[in-house]
Amino acid sequence: LQNKVDYIEDLFVYLERIFSVGGIWPSERSYVRFAIYITYFIHYFIMAFTEFYNVFGNLELMVMSLVETIAHIMTFSIMWLIRCSNLLKIIIDEIKKDIAERKFENSEEEIIYYNYNRISKIFTYGSNVGMLITISLLYFRPLMYLAITNQALRNSTELLTLPYRIHSFFDTTNLRTYTLMYLYLFPMIYIAICHMAAICLVVVLVFHICGELAILSYRIRHIGENSQIILVHRIRNIIRMHLKIIWMAKSVDNTFNLILLDELFGNSVVLAISLYYVMMNLDISEIPTCFTFIFFAITALVMLFGYCLIGDQLAQQCISVQNAYYQCNWYQMPLSFRKCLLICMIRGQVILYLTAGRFYIFSLNSFTDDQKDLDRAAKVLFWNKRLMSTLGLWPIQSNDLIFSINFGYFTLLLILEYLDFFLYIGDFEHVIMNLTENIAFVQMFVRMSTLRLYNDEIGEVIMEAMKDFDKANYKTTEEIKTFITYYAKSRIFFKLMMVFVTITASSYYLTPILIILGNGGLPEIVTNENVTQIIYLLPYRFHLFYAIENIRTYTITYVWQMPFAFISAFGQSTADCIMITLVFHICGQMSVLALRINNIDTEVYDCGPEMRHVMFMHVRLLRMGKIIGKAFSATLLAHLLGATCLVSILGYQMLTNLSKGETGVVPLLVKFFIFIFLVLLILYAHCTVGENLLTEIKKELHIIYNKICVPYLSTIFCCFFHNVNNHFYRVLKCVRSQKPLCLIAGKFTMFCLSTLTDVLKTSMGYLSNIILQNKIDRIEDLFVHLERIFSIGGIWPFKQTYIRFAIYISYFTLYLIMAYTDFYDAFGNLELMVMNLVETMAYSMTCLLVWLIRCSNLLKLLIHVIKKDMVERKFENFEEERIYYNYNFISKIFSYGSIVGMFITVVLLYFRPLVYLLTINQASRNNTESFMLPYRIHPFFDISNTHTYILMYLCLFPLIYFSICHMAAICLMVILVFHICGELSILAYRIRHIKEYSQTMIVDRIRSFVRMHLKIIWMAKSMDDTFNLILLDELVGNSVVLAISLYYVIMNLDVSEIATCCTFIFFAIIALVMLFGYCLIGDQLTQQCLSVQDAYYECNWYEMPLDCKKCLLICMIRGQVMLYLTAGKFYIFSLNSFTDVIKTSLAYLSMLRTLL
Repeated sequence: LQNKVDYIEDLFVYLERIFSVGGIWPSERSYVRFAIYITYFIHYFIMAFTEFYNVFGNLELMVMSLVETIAHIMTFSIMWLIRCSNLLKIIIDEIKKDIAERKFENSEEEIIYYNYNRISKIFTYGSNVGMLITISLLYFRPLMYLAITNQALRNSTELLTLPYRIHSFFDTTNLRTYTLMYLYLFPMIYIAICHMAAICLVVVLVFHICGELAILSYRIRHIGENSQIILVHRIRNIIRMHLKIIWMAKSVDNTFNLILLDELFGNSVVLAISLYYVMMNLDISEIPTCFTFIFFAITALVMLFGYCLIGDQLAQQCISVQNAYYQCNWYQMPLSFRKCLLICMIRGQVILYLTAGRFYIFSLNSFTDDQKDLDRAAKVLFWNKRLMSTLGLWPIQSNDLIFSINFGYFTLLLILEYLDFFLYIGDFEHVIMNLTENIAFVQMFVRMSTLRLYNDEIGEVIMEAMKDFDKANYKTTEEIKTFITYYAKSRIFFKLMMVFVTITASSYYLTPILIILGNGGLPEIVTNENVTQIIYLLPYRFHLFYAIENIRTYTITYVWQMPFAFISAFGQSTADCIMITLVFHICGQMSVLALRINNIDTEVYDCGPEMRHVMFMHVRLLRMGKIIGKAFSATLLAHLLGATCLVSILGYQMLTNLSKGETGVVPLLVKFFIFIFLVLLILYAHCTVGENLLTEIKKELHIIYNKICVPYLSTIFCCFFHNVNNHFYRVLKCVRSQKPLCLIAGKFTMFCLSTLTDVLKTSMGYLSNIILQNKIDRIEDLFVHLERIFSIGGIWPFKQTYIRFAIYISYFTLYLIMAYTDFYDAFGNLELMVMNLVETMAYSMTCLLVWLIRCSNLLKLLIHVIKKDMVERKFENFEEERIYYNYNFISKIFSYGSIVGMFITVVLLYFRPLVYLLTINQASRNNTESFMLPYRIHPFFDISNTHTYILMYLCLFPLIYFSICHMAAICLMVILVFHICGELSILAYRIRHIKEYSQTMIVDRIRSFVRMHLKIIWMAKSMDDTFNLILLDELVGNSVVLAISLYYVIMNLDVSEIATCCTFIFFAIIALVMLFGYCLIGDQLTQQCLSVQDAYYECNWYEMPLDCKKCLLICMIRGQVMLYLTAGKFYIFSLNSFTDVIKTSLAYLSMLRTLL
């Protein structure tokens, strides 16, 4: 740190070097250079303003000239100030003196100061270099354009443009005079750099003051570390330091306020002119010029933001000094010191600002206009007005005719929808499709009815809300920002709501058309009489009192249902949008109220007016909240119930349509997905506004308790008869705030974020109940799928296909011989050895796995027992079916996904050499070195001939099947383990519910538990006895593959072999995932054993007879013996041991890096 602090001085040296070129630096009185500089600058202005006069009337040329001229006027003003200001010279000398003396008391203060100066240094170096590059590119732009044009155009005088827009007063069409004039404008590069250097000077000065203020805050906070003897001197030093900082800040503001006013006005004009030009010429093919103006606009915006940023940082550090006075341990100091600190605290409340013309304060708040922000927030209510007016429901200007037409049309079609429901009540699929629509239509009906019923009350709340968009109602900018934050949330929801409602309504209405277009015509079905019947698909399931038998009737029916799409969209969104807007409005006002309560000075006796104002504001918000809660209670209840049903029904529709795999299913899936997303979006919005409302209420209660109740209780006994009114207001406010304001559905369910999870859980429960029974019938398919894979090579133990297995093993043995021979040949070449070893170890493990599955009688018996259990399905209730299905579902997903993934991966690796061969050029293709095989083997004969190469390539094709067999063997292991886990979970469930049986049946029940547990223990031990050596091989092999792959990647990371490195990274990821998978299923087995232990203790054993207690005690003792999945009977697979595997692999990696 000390070395870095030494470089702070270089900032001023750097700026001095820049300004000294033109004689501008105030400490260096170089009048001759400055006179030359000013004379040149004035001459430039004469030519620039003359050019502006000449192009007056041509908007584009006027704008281009004005942008450049304004920028150089600002540069001239700030340069003159730096050269002639004696106050600035004093400030710079004082700061340089502070930097040289470095009066830091400890390293923490050095760190604080250096952080600010480091920002100054980065800004100074970066901005000046950036300005040099930018202005150089602008200066040489005409030359670059001249260089890229052809010879014919180059001779034209129109191309001889200057880098700046000036009137040269003489002809520049001659190449010689053009070159001289071009060189004459070269010093303008230095002028632009001086502008940026001046800005850097302001930044350096302001951040020095901020650093001093930060150090002052640090010293004030740690003033308690000094003894009372030196406390007086300490406070005196703090006051002197504060006074010096105040003087520096005011001096900087006095020096630069007019210049900053010029910068503020100039950059604002440049920003406006540039954006105007871009918008006016966006449709014209003048893209380069538009980009130039966009660059000017961005530069002006960044400079304005920079001034606001440093001004805000100065104000924030002043606030930090205020807080520091309060945070020091003043309460432990003597009375005289407290008075001194009180005076300091009062003076510290005066904020130091960076101003423009002493009236405009630079800060992040002033970067935007507060009233404009409020006006933009009010647009959300205007959007709601347009939306509600379409249905005639805008409360301030309702239209009974429009509402009657829309509501009557909607009600009629809703009745037809329910008529269709009752007529087909026996058709389950038809009922499900009908419910998907009519539940949503009922919600829309309730929404429209509620808005009409409470139209006047909602209008009253809207009128009250519109009063809050006046800036005069807010005391600080912080209150406005807090209020606008909630309207930003309303705006986001409104836009999302309208987008998804539009998409949902459109997709519902257009889905039949999309299906017709996909089928090439109306779909047809064949009846029992072998007669083809056309299906006339309609968007909605309304009951029709006439038959549709031709295209004309079909088209008319389709068209008269079109208005329903618009009415349903508006009916769905209108109530939700206005409710969420108003609730967020109340939340914003509650947050403002909390800020005002927090700012009340309770130490002042006469705080009655403030308390009265807070009381009135609170009562007003409570009244608005009550009206909203009453008006939308039925709407919230309808959506809560409807969303719960719709999520489950739509989920069932998506799953059933996906499983059918029929043509035209994609539009249906898209329609249902958008619909379910809209339902969840509205539900999430309701829960979010409810949660925000509760949060604001809790925050207000917390502030009221700390600011009002506690001070009142502490003073009630000492001043009971003094100023009773104020204390009465406080008590009344505290008591009334205890009643929370919240969104309630039907007066019994409160909306918050936990409501969303409850609805999703309930919906998923309904969905699970609908589809679970059908899915359980497919558990057997897992073994059938694996049997098909293993039967190809004669590996499945239940099919004694010796010939196929002999061919399989012979081929595999031949491959391993060639692979190990290649490893012997490549011995000494690290890369080839590693590549060979990774593949050969993987296939060696495959060989062992395949041999075990084929020859293990114990595994055959285990598979037979599990298949028998699946067929019999001895489940006692639906919950046990659900428990078992969850584990088998995981097995199914893993089996299908891993085998498909392995197939794709191996096929890609197999065809990789061919892809490489096709992408190289013809000359390289004729080279025999490009004849690579997909696997690293020694073929024992020459494959440089294309014929032999193709034959050898095809001979290696069966290795794709071997890789799939490896993954299928792992899937078999996973299925067996998860079957055991499912049985253990069912056992734990039965043990926990043993209390549901009478005492006469408990003995038989415990006997069945013991038998079931013994069977599970036998299966688990048989599983471990069968696979423990294989898992040991997998553990060692994958650990070595992981280490070798990472070693190769690390050693070749700097070499341009990205493809090979990616291959080894892929190998490492596969090894890591397989090791993690073994640990995961082993840990799951252990966890289920623990669950059985807990179940024995959690059953009501204390109410059983003594003999039953003894039986359960024996079972509990046996249940303490864990069932594990082991490697070689000594390594236990679990999530805890996964870290040991990683450590071992990294140890191998470290050894390889050390030895090789």
